[in-house]
Amino acid sequence: MAIKLQIRKKAGNVWDYYDVDKDETVSSSKQFMGTQANAVEFSQPYGNDFARFPLDEIAIYDDTASGTEEVYSTIPEFAARLKALGNPSFYRSGDVVIADFVSSDAGNIIIIGTDGKLYADGNVNGGTP
Repeated sequence: MAIKLQIRKKAGNVWDYYDVDKDETVSSSKQFMGTQANAVEFSQPYGNDFARFPLDEIAIYDDTASGTEEVYSTIPEFAARLKALGNPSFYRSGDVVIADFVSSDAGNIIIIGTDGKLYADGNVNGGTP
């Protein structure tokens, strides 16, 4: 299916919800409300401006990083990604955003990686295998 809704994370944890068919950003404050039959329901705060999109018509973009299109086939994967990015529908002040701490630098063992994030070696004995 074609993408109908773009959820875009901007700097400062600002989120834009861009309706492709309307060719406009419909809100910066939509909230995830729930799921029904593999569709995602959104609403403005306080329940007005309700919308429902099939999951395969929604793409997530992290414009603070690569900004590449991310499409998910299951609701749990979709929700987990939004939570990892700190989307306010899933993240509450004080929650830990795992993506802020996990390093891709495999040369580190439970230290801060070269990218400034934590890395834990999967080898339980420590050292090299």
